[in-house]
Amino acid sequence: MNQIDENYDSLNETIENLKKSSNDTDSQVALANAYYQRGIVYSQEMQYEKALDDYDKSIEIYEKLSESNEGNANELAVTYCERALIYSSIYSMFEAALEDFNKSIEIFEELLNEDKPINPFSYPYAYSGRGMVYEALGEYEKAFEDESRGIEIYEILARDFDYDTRERLFEAYTAIIALLNYMGRYEEAITVGKKSIEIGKNLQTSSESFDEVQLGAAYNTLGDTYSFSKDYVTGNKFYDLGIEIYERVYKESGHLWDLSSLPTAYMNRAANYYEIGDIVKALSDGNRCIELYQIGLNNGEKWGELERAKAYNGRGSCFLKSGDISAGINDKKESLRILKKYMVEVPELANDLHDTFRGYFEEVEYFIKYQKDEAQLQDFYLEFKE
Repeated sequence: MNQIDENYDSLNETIENLKKSSNDTDSQVALANAYYQRGIVYSQEMQYEKALDDYDKSIEIYEKLSESNEGNANELAVTYCERALIYSSIYSMFEAALEDFNKSIEIFEELLNEDKPINPFSYPYAYSGRGMVYEALGEYEKAFEDESRGIEIYEILARDFDYDTRERLFEAYTAIIALLNYMGRYEEAITVGKKSIEIGKNLQTSSESFDEVQLGAAYNTLGDTYSFSKDYVTGNKFYDLGIEIYERVYKESGHLWDLSSLPTAYMNRAANYYEIGDIVKALSDGNRCIELYQIGLNNGEKWGELERAKAYNGRGSCFLKSGDISAGINDKKESLRILKKYMVEVPELANDLHDTFRGYFEEVEYFIKYQKDEAQLQDFYLEFKE
């Protein structure tokens, strides 16, 4: 029996005993806390519906106790934060997550105003989490304000209270790089990215709990920044570092489920090689990208089909640039097949993808006409014409 199973069994027993005990305040606080702790265990086991159910029960008890000023407001704020995390990151229920993060922040700040103790890590995370929700909703200025506030609090905790916030700061810095990229603020993203990587490299050598895949992600995100600013050579230097970590972890672990950004990194580096004019390296990276997507599909990974379509289209462009028109057309047809299937399976996104599909279609149509292959053109229309 592993540690999680032992915790689960112990919490089950605790909950059952507390449910049978008296309804005094201490017992109710203990029950709310037990539900919260079991919710954490369920989250670790990726049983998110059960985790939400336990967080709901914990919050219900704490809310009732707070009406008579007998509850633990700090724990209530922490539980709201944990529930919001599942709402946002697992179920994309952004409005519900926003409501919970708002409640969490409100409670924490009321406690601070009363000089009462709070959870020093959940408070800044509530800001960072709310910022990521705003980011998902496209409200980038609000997102930047909240994510910056989260970073500020982590820095204060480290500087003034001697907390080790390196991992939290690393995560917050890495998240805000992507946000700054969306906002087109590349110079700021580069400054923050270098801070993030400095912390990540320190953690890589000093913290046994640090997952170096996160450092790989930071390298790749900074590679994105340089690529967006059209510094393709520097962008690829950071992609090199990210890919090196990802490939090493993949070789050691033998699975890709937590490395879904690896094919994307290859695709992005291939795009940069294409822009630089190194088609041989672009094709090599395109091949590896598509190989990894296929390995993932064969293993039942639920990776983004839109990214796979983009990978085939990108490699097709490389083939066309190299003069292999037939291979280029075949890859771009495959990207159309993936898109067409996806638009049927996810009809609510069909309108959003129509322009992408049409762009791919017209490019393939042009090259088939260029080849003056009437039979292939008719087959193409039969398969893909809307």
